[in-house]
Amino acid sequence: MTEEEKKEIGVSIAKSIFAAIPYAGAVLTEITFDYRSRIKQNRLNRFTELLAEFFRDNRDIDLELLKTEDFCDLFESVLKRVTQTKSESKYKKFRAILTSQIVQPKNNGGDAEIYLDLVTALSDNDIAVLKQHTVFDGDYLKRKERYFEDNRLLGAKEEALRKEQESAENGYANNVSTLISEVTALQKKVSQFEQMKQALDIYRHQAFYNFTEGEFLYSKQVLYSRGLLVDSGIGGIGMRPFEEMAITEFGKGFIEYIKEEQTV
Repeated sequence: MTEEEKKEIGVSIAKSIFAAIPYAGAVLTEITFDYRSRIKQNRLNRFTELLAEFFRDNRDIDLELLKTEDFCDLFESVLKRVTQTKSESKYKKFRAILTSQIVQPKNNGGDAEIYLDLVTALSDNDIAVLKQHTVFDGDYLKRKERYFEDNRLLGAKEEALRKEQESAENGYANNVSTLISEVTALQKKVSQFEQMKQALDIYRHQAFYNFTEGEFLYSKQVLYSRGLLVDSGIGGIGMRPFEEMAITEFGKGFIEYIKEEQTV
């Protein structure tokens, strides 16, 4: 017996069972076999429209790429997920993942499957938080480390300058101008980071996303559990868990992969 025959038998059995249910049987049959089929078809139609937009805008595509086994497998995976969601924004992300395999066919196909799972699992809220946290990447963390070192060094230099100025009052100082120059330079570096941090800190607050505190915390915890964000504030004095998050390389790769503008 073929798989198709088994499926047909299963459908017939289910319809028989629903038919035996008083009052609601007909409705359940319609929902299961007719209504759901229409919903899935409408979702596929909408995704097809979005995909057609890409092909209209990119006419120099090597069509042979569409015939490869890897692309066909990915296309099948995308369509399966499309029928399981009603989110327009997710359709666009599915399209981005699919078309990236056309624009950059050397990308690891395994990554595409992982990213498809993430788009399916993550909410729009989760992805919005992750996108804004791309500013808190490895470069940001390095600048933050240098800031702490500069701040520590500034304190030492300011103390040295104070002592030098006291010595100057007694006629013994000979290094005041150099220390003033060093303190001024460090103050500038420290101030620049603090200004940048203040500008970026809006992305660390739920008000920016119009979320409740609980919704914002939940999204950060979900992203953390998926390896997309890390808790960069852990261990800091007065820092609460999940207060300051930073994006991982995996998270950056995911956001790059689902960019909705793909061109050849």
